[in-house]
Amino acid sequence: MQMDVQKGSIEGFRLSPQQKHLWRLQQQDGGQPFRAQCVVLIEGRLDRGMLEKAFEQVIERHEILRTTFHRLTAMNMPLQVIDEAHAWQLEEHDLSAFSVAEQSAQIDAVWDELDQLPLDLEHGPLMRTRLLALTPERQVLLVKLSAMCADNESLDNLVQDLTRCYAAARRGESLVDEPVQYADVAEVHNELLEGEETRASKEHWRALDLAALQTLRLPYETRPQGEGFRPQSLSVAVSRETAAKIAALASQQGTSSFNFLLACWQILLRRLTAQEEIIVGAAFDGRNYEGLDQALGLFVRTLPVKSGLQAGLRFPEFLGQLDQKTFESSEAQEYFDLDQLTSLEDESLAGPGFFPYCFSYAESRGACVAGDAKFSILKRSVLTERFHVKLSCLRDGDTLAAEFQYDANRFNRHEIERLAAQFLTLLSSVVEDLHASIEDFNIVSEAERQQLLFEWNTTAREHLAEQCFHHLFEAQARKSPESVALIFEDARLTYAELNARANQLARYLQKQGVGPERTACIYMDRSVEMIIAALGIFKAGGAYVPLDPASPKERLKFMLADTRARVLLTQSHLLDQLPDVQTPILSLDTEWNLIALETTEPPLSDVQPGNLAYIIYTSGSTGMPKGVAVEHRQLCHYVQAITSRLDLSAPGSFATVSTLAADLGHTAIYPTLSSGGTLHVISAERALSAVSLGEYFSHHAIDSLKIVPSHLSALLNASQGNQVLPRQRLVLGGEATRREMVEKIKLLAPRCDIFNHYGPTETTVGVLAYGLGQSSAEDLSATLPLGRPLANTEAYILDQRMRPVPAGVAGELYIGGAGLTRGYLNQPALTAEKFVPHPFGTEPGARLYRTGDLARFLPDAHLEFLGRLDHQIKIRGFRIETGEIE
Repeated sequence: MQMDVQKGSIEGFRLSPQQKHLWRLQQQDGGQPFRAQCVVLIEGRLDRGMLEKAFEQVIERHEILRTTFHRLTAMNMPLQVIDEAHAWQLEEHDLSAFSVAEQSAQIDAVWDELDQLPLDLEHGPLMRTRLLALTPERQVLLVKLSAMCADNESLDNLVQDLTRCYAAARRGESLVDEPVQYADVAEVHNELLEGEETRASKEHWRALDLAALQTLRLPYETRPQGEGFRPQSLSVAVSRETAAKIAALASQQGTSSFNFLLACWQILLRRLTAQEEIIVGAAFDGRNYEGLDQALGLFVRTLPVKSGLQAGLRFPEFLGQLDQKTFESSEAQEYFDLDQLTSLEDESLAGPGFFPYCFSYAESRGACVAGDAKFSILKRSVLTERFHVKLSCLRDGDTLAAEFQYDANRFNRHEIERLAAQFLTLLSSVVEDLHASIEDFNIVSEAERQQLLFEWNTTAREHLAEQCFHHLFEAQARKSPESVALIFEDARLTYAELNARANQLARYLQKQGVGPERTACIYMDRSVEMIIAALGIFKAGGAYVPLDPASPKERLKFMLADTRARVLLTQSHLLDQLPDVQTPILSLDTEWNLIALETTEPPLSDVQPGNLAYIIYTSGSTGMPKGVAVEHRQLCHYVQAITSRLDLSAPGSFATVSTLAADLGHTAIYPTLSSGGTLHVISAERALSAVSLGEYFSHHAIDSLKIVPSHLSALLNASQGNQVLPRQRLVLGGEATRREMVEKIKLLAPRCDIFNHYGPTETTVGVLAYGLGQSSAEDLSATLPLGRPLANTEAYILDQRMRPVPAGVAGELYIGGAGLTRGYLNQPALTAEKFVPHPFGTEPGARLYRTGDLARFLPDAHLEFLGRLDHQIKIRGFRIETGEIE
């Protein structure tokens, strides 16, 4: 063909639909990652001169190898221009002096060099070759072609035609058969798409709803970390036993290995994404017509295969449905044009204009022989489409390899290694029980299972002998009696003073009938008296029940009746807000003169670590409020565990800004009073004002603060909001922590350590904690991880069948260990066989169990054990990544 650019014209052929699609992708990416590349082993005595002649004849026979792509300024698409002459050369390198290991390294280096070598689509050449001599009878030929000119099948056809031409050249002959030329086929394909006589086939594709691609996303896929498309790959071998079973079972089911492996890939995506509708871009060879099986060029088409994978679907049934879909797609493949179905701006495709998850399957043709020379492809890499992840399976005799190609801007290698292990595990599970439902197949490898159940739950630590909290406080009071223990506005008490007043109150309460397993309610505003009341009830041997003055009277009345409280401790200004109750009332501010008559010596009490320490009621948003019964040993365990995790052992100052009726503030109150620190109790009014709280923090050195993220966000958005941050550590809890807020905090207080803390009340305040900067999991979602379990507790993410789910996959959170509470007031105690669903409003919750060592149930007998448990409430939304619960 001739062209005259100066006259503003080009003579050539239209691109095929496949080339047009690829051209658009190449323009988007601004580079050329798309290519077909292979390593060919040539065994036997090679005549290099004849090899060059063979290459020359192959290039002469196939116009696509002499094709370049040209366009004028006003043209969106170039034309295929077939050159009569061609600039091709065979570069040679002698590696015979190197050791076998050095030769292997050199081959890899040349492969990488070729992979990075740009191909000039306009000027060519679009084929690059290197010949490496290893021994007199072993040569390695590396070939790289632009994907505009070749696909996977083309590599096999090129090697086959090269072998035939080499054999003919040795005989002094030339091949006389004429192969089908790609430019002619391209025109036929264009006409098929433009013609109206194939309307039914086109409608097959137009009727396909691709909306599921909007949400199809692997759980550990990150936001793009760079521009364009950065493909990398990881190859793993399927065991020979599994590979043989796949071939045999596919034959028994009357299907192909292509469909069998595609079915497994779609099942894995369904399990990882929890989506029942899965669309995979599957590679079809595009060679339906006679004569195309030996042609060179970009024939492959990536077609959408859409499957519904509903719960309970069994593998053979799904495989049968998939057979029908792939047959229909193959029959209509010439009429598919992704760019016609969706515009480049169409958000129904992630990309845009390509399928995020793809699949291909090929079978090696084996070696081609020419006299005493044997040509065989050892390695190949074909990239003709963009994707997030593509699974390419290659069967070579009795071996089966699975190559995971991925966009390194979205995934790191570790995540793809995990994905590969999950796929291999799934394959083994499928061939062992072909007739199981798709949810029953195992996708957690033994290595990941070990990590999920043991490595990330190795939390056993030495802890204090079981004791009561007030004993910890008394020990601290003896150690540092003159240190300031408590500050509220202008009032402050030393440890000795706080201990003395608590002793007096305890003795008075014992006379009112407060003792082990008996309760006293605290209905107070935040104040010094509130802390004295809690410690006094502890020392009396009883359990306190905090009542929020802001609560409705009906709720207060219910809790007073439910707890059968012996006395209600309050303040005189709150008396008018109380409902009509029969419980005796004690106003600490006006009746302290009676309490002050008691001695300051510690009272005697029969209270044991297994007795109740306090009862906190759930919100009741999903039903009747329930009183969570927390024992002293659980509170002491929490104090020790959180003190270690937050490094609170050295005395410091901690501010509490929440009501006693929620256990959020317990992270501040009890670790502080057991470590010799100073507890700052912040009034409700001050806690809601950024100005007022900022002024307080400016006059008091506050080392630590625990607060709800939304509360802190409101303070930070106000004027002087930057003054409300502590000097050393900030603990966030009660709701999800958004990353944007964390970034703001880091700018305002770069030296402040940030922790995320989570746990239902039933776990005693919290059971998971995460320190910012402790793991790569921070980059995986818009909110901070919840962290790993505290000492002597366990946390597992399980699926609906009570099996551990892979890292990154959402499931139900199950918590156990030393911190779990007795259960709910006036209900039977929890046992290892009974789970208690935790209602958490619209937020995710957790299932709890009472056992110090759930792991011993999980390794082998977890299905039998967990299968006996209550399934009434399904709570999802948690996942685990690098050991951190999210």
